[in-house]
Amino acid sequence: MAVLVGASSTGKTRACWEAIQPLARAGWRLWHPFDPTRAGAALADLQHVAPCTVIWLTEAQHYLGAAPNTGERIAAALHALLTDTERRPTLVLATLWPEYAKTYTAFPLPGQEDPHPQARELLAGQSIYLPDRFDAAALASAAQLASAGDRHLAHALAYTKDGRITQLLAGGAGLLHRYRTVSPAARALLQAAMDCRRLGPVLS
Repeated sequence: MAVLVGASSTGKTRACWEAIQPLARAGWRLWHPFDPTRAGAALADLQHVAPCTVIWLTEAQHYLGAAPNTGERIAAALHALLTDTERRPTLVLATLWPEYAKTYTAFPLPGQEDPHPQARELLAGQSIYLPDRFDAAALASAAQLASAGDRHLAHALAYTKDGRITQLLAGGAGLLHRYRTVSPAARALLQAAMDCRRLGPVLS
């Protein structure tokens, strides 16, 4: 099991997708429980998972945080799967925002109810924390790729000054769609915010 923990648009899902490509070429199956609900599908069918299956749990709060107590039952079922020698090998890939990871792994205060004991045990030692921006070495590599003809990276490097390359690549299209489809009043507010961000102290 591996749990990629990072803020929005830091590349968690993309990293998982790239990581499983060798398994796909080796004949592994991919299972994303989502129908009729993510939690419902996981709880109903985890017991039927066969060897050589990747269990795809992006936005894992929809599974581990499901109520009432469904998340704990899912965590217990995942633990049972991962310790079942007759169903190996299997791989559980999950993604979480940091605030959810903190919630599910926190110990309760003395005298308080423990809401996530199964999830905490499941997640122990499985988290991989992703940085929210490119460091100097990653920026240098991105610049080389951009110079070699990668137009997406070239665009991101041109419009990003703080190393948040992944956020621009992952969220840019969605933000543009949101901007183009909001109400006139909401668009006016967004434009005012953009002007404040662009002009800064000039407006004050």
